[in-house]
Amino acid sequence: MFSFWVLLILTMYLAYMGWMYVNAGFMTLAYIAAVLFVLSFFILLYRKYTIKGSIKVPIGISEEGKNNLVKLVITNKGFLQVSRMKAIIQVEDTLLKKKKKYVMKMMSLPKGTHTFESNVSFSGVGNYEITLKSLRVYDITGLLYRNIKVKKWKTIQVMPKLHDAPITLTEGTKHFYGEADIYEDNRAGHDNSELLQIREFKAGDRLQNIHWKMSAKQDELMVKENSMPKSCPVVLFLDFQDKKECRKNMLSFIEIAASISFSLIDAGCIHYVAWYSDADMDVTRVRIDGEASLYYFIELAMKNKWVASKEDISVRYGEKYSMEPYIWKLTLDEELVLKKQDEVIKKYAIKDLEKEISSTEILL
Repeated sequence: MFSFWVLLILTMYLAYMGWMYVNAGFMTLAYIAAVLFVLSFFILLYRKYTIKGSIKVPIGISEEGKNNLVKLVITNKGFLQVSRMKAIIQVEDTLLKKKKKYVMKMMSLPKGTHTFESNVSFSGVGNYEITLKSLRVYDITGLLYRNIKVKKWKTIQVMPKLHDAPITLTEGTKHFYGEADIYEDNRAGHDNSELLQIREFKAGDRLQNIHWKMSAKQDELMVKENSMPKSCPVVLFLDFQDKKECRKNMLSFIEIAASISFSLIDAGCIHYVAWYSDADMDVTRVRIDGEASLYYFIELAMKNKWVASKEDISVRYGEKYSMEPYIWKLTLDEELVLKKQDEVIKKYAIKDLEKEISSTEILL
């Protein structure tokens, strides 16, 4: 605290000059400076316990280039007005590990809560942590100050743009029948463990599907119609090996994966996205069957640290989910290479990524 030392040295200098030259003027100034110093010290100590701060982000999800409202809430429990105050705010991109600090100037009236708003715009996709690091409160002169540590934070996720990838589904993919614990609401199947509906008997129905008790009650033949499992014919594996030279590809990697998943859903293909989770220290997956699950996957992907897996994630996936077969294995790696089974489909270039994605046809 530079001003603290300046005032202390000035007070000692005035006292020394007044004592050395027996000068009443210097001694008077030294006394005034000393009283001011002590008064400021106790005022700042008082404000340490009466000034509180917090940060609020009304909307935690945003888009690239869009303004985001950030609110700084200052509570003054004391009876003294704070005429000068600064908030030290840090914005960190947790994906790319980049930090930037901002200073917000304000004041606070006694006995009240005040909200200060600011618009923050993020130029890049990512998971941002906005932290109120400290509040710098000044004394009545505006010369001395004290930092009040806060360390309260909120997060904002700037979502990647979703691009349309041309995906064509074969009949085998469209009508894939596999194991799943979620069933179709309006599509009949042959899974005896899940009943879709009971209806009147029609020509061609199998006799073993007749519901005899219900038929006796209705005085006509009724049959059980079983449901169809919502199985996933496609698994998209995200195999990002943490190589220093490939860290620059991280945001493009997530953007490509999100766009492929979005396009699969748009084509009517329920699927899994699987990757190595640093939190679970194992392969994890998300079932993508709509917009909500897609954005949930993107949220998890942007929070993941993308540490390298010690084994092939598709092999580990097969061990962990051995009872759930699938047809197609799509793999996207850290060099932005997309493979179908083990055949390279495309190596994406970061430049003009939208064109790269929209011009690559995927046949499944």
